[in-house]
Amino acid sequence: MSTIRPAVISRRSLLLAGAVGLPAAVALTTRAGGQEERYTVAELAGVIATTRSEPLFVGLAHLILQPGAHTEAVNTAGPRIIALTSGRLIVGTAGAGTFFRNPDNDPTGFPQPAPPPHPVAPGEAVVLEPGDRVALEPGAVREIRNDGPTPAVYLDAALFPPGPDPVPAAFTTVDGISFQLLVGATLDPVPAGALQFALSRAEVSPDGAWPAVARDGPAVVYVESGSLALIPTAGAVRFSRAAAPTAYSLPAPLRDVPLGTTVRLTAGAAALLPTGSAVDARNERRVPARLLLVEVRTLPAGPATPAAR
Repeated sequence: MSTIRPAVISRRSLLLAGAVGLPAAVALTTRAGGQEERYTVAELAGVIATTRSEPLFVGLAHLILQPGAHTEAVNTAGPRIIALTSGRLIVGTAGAGTFFRNPDNDPTGFPQPAPPPHPVAPGEAVVLEPGDRVALEPGAVREIRNDGPTPAVYLDAALFPPGPDPVPAAFTTVDGISFQLLVGATLDPVPAGALQFALSRAEVSPDGAWPAVARDGPAVVYVESGSLALIPTAGAVRFSRAAAPTAYSLPAPLRDVPLGTTVRLTAGAAALLPTGSAVDARNERRVPARLLLVEVRTLPAGPATPAAR
């Protein structure tokens, strides 16, 4: 991923930046006992979509497509965000979206500032290089394929009404597709109207703390590396431990965390933070805690267009 210079900014400014779908990096500073504590978040991509007040499934998966592998008709009835880690990926579309390019992929070879998001037209084939992301409206993903010489590794975040069958935890096909669900949860209720669906990376510095504020929309959190000591202070927070303390290990089912109880989330663990919930979370180790966040954010009242920004 590209390096973005952090800036100290208020949480409200962070939410407004996310509401227009702009990738940004911010550093939030809290004070406890007179000491500064750091929490940095870089938004990877966001898309605005209209939802009804009904249960929705939110999921974050890790996928590997071997050279020549492809999927067809993989759209969902909700927004999708695809972030490529390595290899090369082509996403065929049947709807609109936004492409976020990694500036390190500039063909001139010179360092470049982060380019502005690029609109994606229905029917366009978006070519992703490492660090690129694409956010697409509901039903816009038509095909995903790897025509490169090496495996394509990517994250796939989705929001959609749950079906009769549960989303599988992991599978591998004979065609060379490996799927692993990092975290998944059913959100109920979900605010009706225009919402922003966003994928971000966050880092809590050693001895740093998570901002202890009530959420204005639900989110799922996945620990990529390091660990967090988490204490719910409001809302019905849930968590799952990983099968092994390593990234991309299979998740266990989500279970409730009583208010005031401390749970420690290590690599591969996850948490569900519903609307109105708040947590006191701290990194007690001497290495950073790196997280992935999938958020459903409420937008300010007023006219809104259900389109990617």
